[in-house]
Amino acid sequence: MDSSGKHLLSQINDILDIAKIDAGAMEVQLGQYSPQEFINSPVAWMAAQFKKKKISVETSIDADISTMLVDCRKCRQIMLNLLSNALKFTPEDGQVNIGVLQKGDANLRVEVKDTGMGIEAHELQDVFSEFHQTDHARDEQLGGTGIGLALTRRLVELHGGDIGVESEFGEGSTFWFTLPLKKPEDIESEGQEMEIGAATTPPAGNRILVAEDNETNLSLILDMLSIHNHKVAVARNGKEAVEMAQSFRPELVLMDIRMPIIGGLEATKLLRSMPEFAETPIIALTASTGSEAEDKHISIGCTEHLPKPVQSQQLFAVLKKYIA
Repeated sequence: MDSSGKHLLSQINDILDIAKIDAGAMEVQLGQYSPQEFINSPVAWMAAQFKKKKISVETSIDADISTMLVDCRKCRQIMLNLLSNALKFTPEDGQVNIGVLQKGDANLRVEVKDTGMGIEAHELQDVFSEFHQTDHARDEQLGGTGIGLALTRRLVELHGGDIGVESEFGEGSTFWFTLPLKKPEDIESEGQEMEIGAATTPPAGNRILVAEDNETNLSLILDMLSIHNHKVAVARNGKEAVEMAQSFRPELVLMDIRMPIIGGLEATKLLRSMPEFAETPIIALTASTGSEAEDKHISIGCTEHLPKPVQSQQLFAVLKKYIA
C-alpha cells in the first residue's frame, strides 16, 4: 500500500508539473552549475537500483565544458526521468552509457544510451506524448505511465533546448537532449528567474462546473483548474449537473458524456433549453475520438469536444478561448 501510494503521488506530481508548464505557471531558476552537478547526483541516487539489475553505468563528460546557466533541480529531474526510463526497459546484465559533449559554440548535448529492448520506428514520433505507451500491458507491468517523457520534453523546452530519441527495435535506444550554453555573464541580461509563457496565461478565478463521475479523472481536472484558482462546483451525474448549474451559474461547463442517472448529452439538452444557458460554453469530455463523435456532441449542443484523458494544454486552450 505504501509503495502504491508513493507511485500514485509521483504520477500526480508529474501531471501537475505538466499542467503548470502548459499554463505558464512554472519558472526556471537559473544558476551557475557544471554538468557534473546535475549528472552525477541522479546517477548516484539510482546506483543501487542499477546494481540490483546488474546494469553497468558509465559516464563521460567533456572536460572542456565548465559552468553554464541552467535550473539545476529541473535538469536533475530530466536526468532522473531518462535514467528511470533506461532502468525500466534495460534487461539484467545490460549497460547504460551517459555522454555529455559540446555541440558547436551554442549547445551542450546529453545522451543516455541503453541496451534495452528498443523502440519500433513507427512509435518514435509519439514517445514524448502524454500517456503514450508502446505496449500498454508491458509498460504498466514495468512501472511506465506515459507521463515521464512528456514532462521531460517540457522541462527541456523550458530551457530552450531540444530532445529526441534514436532507436532500433531489439538493439537499444539513445535518448538525447540539448541545453543552450549560456555564459555566466548572461545572468544580468536574463535574470535569475525567467517567467515562461506569461503572455499566454489562461484566465483565473472563473466559475466552472465539472460534471464527472470518475474519481481519477475528476481529481486530475480539479488539480489542473486549481493552478489558476478557479471556483469549481462538482456534479457526479447529469441530474446533479443540471440542478447545480441553476444555482452556481457557471461561466463554463466541463461535461462528461457517460454518467449515471442522466447522461451528459441529455443534461446538455436540458441546459440548452433554459435561456440562461443558451450561450454558456459546454465542453464535452469523452473517451470517444474521431470527427463523427465530435460532430454528434456539437450537434446536440456542446460547444467543443475534449478527448479523455484530458491533457492540460488542451484544457487551458479551451478556457482561454471561451472565458473572457
